[in-house]
Amino acid sequence: MARANASLNGVRARFEHAAWENYGAQQRYDRILFNAPCANATLDFVTVGVPRLLAVGGRAQIWLKCEVLAEDGDIRGTVNRMTTVEPPFDLRTVINDGSPFSLSRDAVMLHRRPRHTLLVKHPSEWHAYCDSLRSRSVIEVASIVLEVTHRGTPSS
Repeated sequence: MARANASLNGVRARFEHAAWENYGAQQRYDRILFNAPCANATLDFVTVGVPRLLAVGGRAQIWLKCEVLAEDGDIRGTVNRMTTVEPPFDLRTVINDGSPFSLSRDAVMLHRRPRHTLLVKHPSEWHAYCDSLRSRSVIEVASIVLEVTHRGTPSS
């Protein structure tokens, strides 16, 4: 899909698909796209993978669906709890409110199922999913992109 998207948009790029933990990169990259399988993988990738793989001036974009806990307060609290980004790296959070992988606070509280949600496979699973969120003190489900930019010199 990435190759097709690049072709449709006239972008020349080299693509590599690999598990970042085992990837023996011989270089650093200007652009990294990471589709996080879970929030824990995001934490590992942002704190260990990005510093190892991102070139100075480069940008990594990490997509994830994450659950906002009551103790976090909001998505920024969740991101602060999940990630540690220090200079020379900058972190910006882009929220995708209209995503089929997001769920507003009202929807969680009222068990209201969005029309185009992809959070459950079948509508019959909706109430059990909402009960699971509530039992874990989840107040919102957010679809976000973490943008990490390398602003300084590479670490040794």
